Amino acid sequence: MIVGGGVTGLTAALDLAQRGLRVVVLDRGQMKEIGVSGRDLDSRIYTIRPGLVRYLSHLQVWGKIDSLRLQPVYGMWVKGSNEKSALDFDSHKCGVESLATTVEEEILLQALITACTANDNIEYRSNCVFESIKCEADNVLVRTNQGEFRSNLVIAADGARSSVREGIGIDFEVKDYQSLGIVANFETANWHGGRAYQVFSDEGILALLPLPGNRVSIVWSLPESIAQNILSGRDEDLSDLIFRRFDALGPLRCITPVRSFPLRRGMAREYTAKRVVLMGDALRHIHPLAGQGLNLGLADARKLGELVGTAKTDDPGSRQILRRYARARREETIIFSEFTDLMSGVFSGNKLWSSVGNMGFRFVNQCPPLKRYFVNRAVN
Repeated sequence: MIVGGGVTGLTAALDLAQRGLRVVVLDRGQMKEIGVSGRDLDSRIYTIRPGLVRYLSHLQVWGKIDSLRLQPVYGMWVKGSNEKSALDFDSHKCGVESLATTVEEEILLQALITACTANDNIEYRSNCVFESIKCEADNVLVRTNQGEFRSNLVIAADGARSSVREGIGIDFEVKDYQSLGIVANFETANWHGGRAYQVFSDEGILALLPLPGNRVSIVWSLPESIAQNILSGRDEDLSDLIFRRFDALGPLRCITPVRSFPLRRGMAREYTAKRVVLMGDALRHIHPLAGQGLNLGLADARKLGELVGTAKTDDPGSRQILRRYARARREETIIFSEFTDLMSGVFSGNKLWSSVGNMGFRFVNQCPPLKRYFVNRAVN
């Protein structure tokens, strides 16, 4: 049983169903109609790392996405708080085909829905609100507004405010950055060449992700007071502000609604409970500066599928599988959580930390083996 019908939950459902398990997805919303949003550009953009593109291809999901809606990321330029501190990553120099691929959330969801609806092992329950959970010896009883369900394993993929996580009493430690992330898509005068850009400054972190054509997606992390002032202005003012901070792509024009979201770091104290697995944002959420939030969720689904597929037991909720899942996902979770937390504060106005950050950027940029190490660590 999977609580949550987002990208991570549907990916886990498809993986387990293709391994022969019967899966029910409980979603408090409704499954989106296939094909209803194929023309408009979604303002929510993900960067999927190559190893997880291969995983989605194996699940026969990636091939259902129109290649014209995908943009490989061949390079990334990261600038510190002064002109001399910069990092330049090139996929070919680092020995990989690409660093990542950008895709719209809506397009990826549509591909997952298409694959899930075609699989007879998956049952989808819309408007199904989780109410309570009771873990028993060999199964779990879940109560919802649509009645009771029993399962050998419950996967909590219901987001950062997970009702399942709360229902089983797992604490969730939260650090509020007191900042907002501003997201929107822009048309640019100059082509990006398949490169992503990230600019650190005392006021915040500006990331530009390449989209097909002369378009980019902006993720701008800013203190709440600054962000609220920007959000109260016009789209033209936002375009001008971004251009003044990064002009390499020429003037910009906003082409999607501007959205914002609070920036917080969250971590569950436990990764599993008796016959329950936490996955995606229900397990952790991190600062968006590295673009790894969804990637971690997809990697959760991949690891659980691998463990279920290779286990000597036919019980997907066995203690052995859950222990191995928790151990396997802990290292990557801690690495990315600590890294993004550190980087989010390096250029936050403290001159000492800014100097350390600038020196670190220059050192890594002048050390090709170290750059290859970071890239190879991040692409799988």
